[in-house]
Parts: sequence; structure tokens; C-alpha cells
Amino acid sequence: MRTQVFLTNVDYFTDPVSDEPIIRLYGKTEYGETKVFFQENFKAYFYLARPSPHDRRLLAMAGAQIGENVELEHYQEKYDCVKVYLRHPKHMPRLREKLINRGRTVFSADILYQLRYLYDNDLGAFVEVEHDSSYSVQSIQRCKSFDVNLDVVTFDIECSLRTKEMYCIAAQLNDNAGVVFTNASGEAKMIEDFVEYINAVDPDIITGYNSNGFDMPVLMKKAKSLNVEMGIGREGDEPWMREDNKRRIKSWFASGRIFVDTWQQVKQELKPIQESLGFVGELLGVGSKDNVDASRIEEEWANRRLSVIKYCKKDVKVTYDVFMHDKIASISKAMALSVASDLPLEHSFAPVTSRIVDSLLIRRFDKKGFAVPQNNWNNKAKKIKGATVFEVFKPGIYHNVGIFDFKSMYPSVMIKNNICPTTFTKTETGDSVRSPLGVYFRLDKESIVPKILKALWEWRDATKLKIEKNGDYNDRLQYSIKVLMNSFYGVMASDFYRFTNPSIGGSITAFARKGIQDVYDELESRNYTTIYGDTDSVFVQLTDDDPHELAKELSARGLEMELEKILSSFFTHGAKKRYAATVEWPKKEFYVKGYELKRGDSFKRQREVLEQSLRLILDSRPDDALKLVTKAVKEIKNGEVDLEDLIVTKSVRSPSEYVNPDSNAGVQAAAKLQARGYPWLPGTKISWVVSNSKQTPMEVEPYIETTDMNVKFDRDYYADRLVRTMSDIAGVFDWDDMGLRSGTKQLRLF
Repeated sequence: MRTQVFLTNVDYFTDPVSDEPIIRLYGKTEYGETKVFFQENFKAYFYLARPSPHDRRLLAMAGAQIGENVELEHYQEKYDCVKVYLRHPKHMPRLREKLINRGRTVFSADILYQLRYLYDNDLGAFVEVEHDSSYSVQSIQRCKSFDVNLDVVTFDIECSLRTKEMYCIAAQLNDNAGVVFTNASGEAKMIEDFVEYINAVDPDIITGYNSNGFDMPVLMKKAKSLNVEMGIGREGDEPWMREDNKRRIKSWFASGRIFVDTWQQVKQELKPIQESLGFVGELLGVGSKDNVDASRIEEEWANRRLSVIKYCKKDVKVTYDVFMHDKIASISKAMALSVASDLPLEHSFAPVTSRIVDSLLIRRFDKKGFAVPQNNWNNKAKKIKGATVFEVFKPGIYHNVGIFDFKSMYPSVMIKNNICPTTFTKTETGDSVRSPLGVYFRLDKESIVPKILKALWEWRDATKLKIEKNGDYNDRLQYSIKVLMNSFYGVMASDFYRFTNPSIGGSITAFARKGIQDVYDELESRNYTTIYGDTDSVFVQLTDDDPHELAKELSARGLEMELEKILSSFFTHGAKKRYAATVEWPKKEFYVKGYELKRGDSFKRQREVLEQSLRLILDSRPDDALKLVTKAVKEIKNGEVDLEDLIVTKSVRSPSEYVNPDSNAGVQAAAKLQARGYPWLPGTKISWVVSNSKQTPMEVEPYIETTDMNVKFDRDYYADRLVRTMSDIAGVFDWDDMGLRSGTKQLRLF
């Protein structure tokens, strides 16, 4: 029998009879069926270089089997290796560390067993499986993609943080009507009913809003206290959690399911100033939560039970609508990355950059006989020097400005100079190119990274031609390919990645700096004024010459450049990475970088005044802009502003992560929020209003959407912040802070 599926999850389990590992592949057919396939007799393995007789005895005692001899190449050096097969993948870490601690060289010794299977069979996201009636894999290969519909359960819990009582669980399959399980017959029965529901509707994805950080931990803890089995995995297993300390996120896992936190998806895509579900729901136009006071949830449940149930169901519906919204596009975005990276869907919602690059590199390194070293997670190497950011030519307003962009700058550099671990050498060998750091990359040597990047580049260009509208599948796919291309530089320049080498990452940025400088010099030789240069872009005062032709001429001399934007007006006060512009082409828009228009630790009135002022400045009306600031300052000083316009929002970590938590406004707001019965988790955003900045520490009050707040805000604090925001901008036009407050332009004495 043959079945084609889109791979959602791949894991393994241990056969209780034979004690052998069995790979398990979960997939979805084009007809919406979930299939599970089993691959037996796939051995975990690694390579040991130049084994001694003692090494062979150690391996034999560990039950490992020494297989064939293999010659592997690593940085131009040949290694005679043996392939070591293990009885079980769980033995890999211990045996690897024993050998490394004895000074031995091992390769491919940290690759996840199930991913090793995918790499060795060169499988992608869509596969065709030949299998028997028991779904044992007889053969497996890639196949063409097809449309897939995935089932999503969205859920939410309502509980008391004070009493630890759980009141209800709401859940919804796809966009169907939601269901609610209450504690009417006890909390244990409520959780059991929820588990039964999950297993009955059999979703591929389970999501909620901050579900990984709040709902899942609370639910699992409650189930454990009641001795209730939370068997919601497809094999009846309970979910387990892994904490990513670097990214400060929790991830949950269960067989055949994918746990996705909609809150994390929103943070990735929108980076909203506030992150509450109510704010995001209104921002996306899908509604907000009903008016239930979460700080008094015990009273609300006792007196307004139906309102709380409605509130919980509404929460679930809004979360699902956010999850599926075109601006979030969680599923289509993840599927596109899954296809681009040749990985199952489970790796694509919160992708680990090194893993998606591994997926493309390791298969090819293996095939060509190059060694695959281990990641070095404890390495803390010196950071490499980044790309060039030029000083601003002169602060002020400019008109008719072109932004010229180096097309995929770092991938371009790697392709042009054949940069790859397989071509790297410290001495000039054969036909090679010398990097500005003094190392070499051979042009007559098999290169893997440049070939992958070329293929991705061509794939992206072809995919872009298929785009019918913004945000469709092909648009998401081309963006995923772009992210993947740029990821190669990211990991090559890191200090932990298996193929990291400071000379390789440093050479990439050095070549890029040289390319930017060459363009800068060429423009200067042609009497163009370069106003600013920012990493992979240059801002040029245009002339009567055709800017598109100029881009072609600059490309002919080095890295490929393209005209990204034509600005009718451009303003900078002289600081790097801070400017505003009115875009004329390719579409008219107001464009800002670096200023506080999207920063949550700014307040709404501050952002409004800044944007209005920048628009006036770009319209060559700087005095009107600064008079607008003066008016806003006076309104704040007189208390003529809504409290909602003064909210400050910021992510707040655990108090233990701060040197002086007692002086931190966010920690203070979080403590007050929890004292009033509201849930808060470290790493989430909190909103507050400053009530007294003259105290030490500054006094703040947490802002709560669903309650009426009777707080007197610190007028001087907010007025001063607005003045400080505009101070550098105002200085370009000879206004000082006193002038901003009074509305009178001050004359300079010198």
C-alpha cells in the first residue's frame, strides 16, 4: 500500500518487548486523515576518528557495534573514521562524552535520532510511504505537495490564583461552536471530560493565548494533584514541558500533537505595544474579551457563573480568530517554513535557526563525505565585527532620496566568494579568494553552502512570480525561503554552531563591509551625495539620472544592488538608525525607523505627537511641528489628557533576574497586579501608569483594561518625557527644551 502525507510530527519510542527504538511518523493526508507509520531497524550511529584498540574495547563493553570504515574531510584534513552503531539512541550522550573526555574526535554525535532518519532518507515535508497493513514502513520517499487541512483545538481555563480552584475549561475545534466543561461535578471530572474531548476530536494542533506559559502548567499541576491522567497525546501519553532559557519560552510536547502558543505567534508577527488578548483582538478586528473582572474571579464565578462561562468561550473564539488571522497566518507560515527547510511541521511554529540550517546542510555534508562536528553550546567566543553603518552626512531634511539595497547581502557574499566550511583554508591553496581577514576560500573545491544558497535564491525568485496577493501561500513561502537564506549567516557568525568558525563568519561581514565601502566610493566619484549607510542599504541624494540604471551600474562593479525605495522627503537628526521618510515609490507611505512609534515603553500620546511632528517636518514645516509639541506638553501639564494615552507597557522578567528589582517599575507593577488577584507570568508585558516619579523608587500603578482606574498621573514626568523625545529633533531646527515647553524659539548666543 502507498499513502502520501504531510509530516506533522516525527518521534520514536522503545518497543517494550525487544527494547529496540522504533521511529514513528505522523502525517496528514489530502483527505484529512491522520496516519501513523512505524520504521523499525534504523540504527543510531556516529563516527569515531582514528580509533585506538582501547576505544574499540570501550565501545564493545558499551554494546556498540563498529561498522564500516569511512574517510571524512574536515577543514581540508582527512580523518579515517569508523561508523559506530548503538543499540539505542539514549546511549549516545554518555558514550560521546566519554570519548570526548578522553581526547577522541567524534562526528555526527549530537543529531537527534528521528532527524537522523529524515536526513539519511533525504525526506521533505511531503512524503509517500509504502507500507503494510500494520503501517510498517517498507520504503519512503519525497512526493509533490498537496493541499492539507489541519485540525486545531483552541482552549482556555478560568481559575483562581488565590484559592487554586479551577472553574471551567472552554475548547473549540477549528471554527466550530465552543464547548465548556465546568467543575459542577468536581474538578477531576471536568479535566477528565476535557481529555476525552481532545481525544475524540483528535486535533493536530492545540493552542491558546499564553497557553504554554499559563494554561498548560496550571492544568497539568491541577491534574497531578487530583491524580487525573492528562493523556491527550495521540498515544495516550501526558504532555511534557521543556524550557528554553535563551528565548525565555516554554514548549510542550505530546505524541502526534503540536502545542502552539498564539501569544508567541502574535509577538513574532505583530510585536504589539500591548500583548493582552483584548488589545490584540481589537487591533485585528476580531473582538475582545467580555467584561468580567479577573481580579475578583471568585465572586464572579459565585454570582455571575454564566457570564464567566461566556467570557471563557469568547476568549477561545477570539484566540482562534487571532491564530488564523491573515496578519498572523500561523499555519500557512509554519507550513511554508516546513516545506522550505525539509522538516516536519512541529519544528516550524517556533523554529530553532540552527535546526532548520542543519536540515539542509547535514544531508549534503554526509553525501559528499564531509564531517559533521557537534554543536558547542558552552562556547563563548568573541563577537565578530558586524557590517558598516555610515555616519549621517548632515542632519536635516532631504528631498528626492533613493534607498539602494544590497540584494540578500550576506547570501550574495557567500555565493560570490564561495564561502563554506568545505572551502575554508588558512593558506593560499590552488585557485582561491583571499578575504579581508587574510584567510582563503578555495574556488576549485566542492562547496555546499553556496550551492544551497543559489538553489534557494532561484526557488525564491520562481516562487515570487506565483504570488497572487500579499500573504498568500506563495508569499509566505518566498518569505520563509528568505529567512532560511539569511539564517546561514546567522549560524555561521554564532559562537555555538557546529560549523561555526570566527574566520568564516568574520570574513562574511568583512567582504560585506568592503562591498559597501566600494559602493560608497563609487558614488562619491560620480559626485553623488551619500546621506547615510545602514548595514545593507545606502541612502543617496538622487539626480536627474535614472536610479534604476544607477542600481544596475553599481551591481556590475560588485554585489547585486536594487532600488528599494524612492523618498520624496527624508529627515534625520544625525543619529544612526533613526530617521523618517515619505516614500514615493514603490508605494506611498510614511516610513520611520528607530523613533519610539512602536516601542511599548513609550506612551500613546508621546507616539501620536512624535508621528504628527515628523509628518510636519517631512512637509518642511518644522516650526509648526515643534509648536504642536508645545501644545501637547501644556495639555499634559494641565491634566487635559486621558489616562489611557499615558500607559507605559514593557516586558518584565522574574524579579530574580534584575540586579535591583526593588527599583524596577515593571517589577513593582507586576507585584501590585498579582496582589490584586490577576495572573502574571515572567517574560510577559505589563502596562502601568506613573503616579509619582519623585519618589525613589518611582511609584507606578498597573493598568487594567476592564476596571475603572482612579489614578492621578505624574504630570511633570509625562511632560518631561515628551520634551526629551523631541529634544534631539528640535535641536536640528535651533529649538531647545525651554522653547519646547514655552512655545518660543530660543536664539543661540554663540
